Amino acid sequence: MQGAMVWDVNNRIGGYSAASGLNMQTALRAQYGFGDDMQVQQLWDILKGDVEVRATNDALYTAKTETGLDGNRIISLAGYSDNMSIAEQMLLGVVLGHEAYRDGIVTSDNYLNTQQSVLGHTEMALRMLGDGQTLAFDDNLLKDLIAYSLGSDFFNFYVDNYYGSSADYWRVIREANDSYNQ
Repeated sequence: MQGAMVWDVNNRIGGYSAASGLNMQTALRAQYGFGDDMQVQQLWDILKGDVEVRATNDALYTAKTETGLDGNRIISLAGYSDNMSIAEQMLLGVVLGHEAYRDGIVTSDNYLNTQQSVLGHTEMALRMLGDGQTLAFDDNLLKDLIAYSLGSDFFNFYVDNYYGSSADYWRVIREANDSYNQ
């Protein structure tokens, strides 16, 4: 039964990739194989068409989630390209894992949503690495993993000071040398 479910998911992912023109099958499979409940649900929402995924060239963020006119979520990925390696696709899976926690609605306590998003993608990356998967190197993800290892209080402080929360996006606002990206 489990094999049939995986076969079905794989076929749906292949169909989505062909229909959307986005070659991100490995990134979507990562949602199913390493994602938590939110991340797996997002995969189903993408496959059903309830979440639209777009490639963008915007350099201000890694990914951003907005709410469309129809109320559905739109995820814009700045790091996507058609010829990504498996390791780059696995990292893209982590980025999608971050956006699984985003609803595209910005509120006064958006920093809490950012904390959840960074925690979700960091724990997904840990599951992937624990399984022996290779992710493309990303300096910011490495910092996330280190901050996570130092405990929840430090991790939340780190997220509050290094991630932007003015929109529903993955945007690092502070570099390791403490200079701000603005």
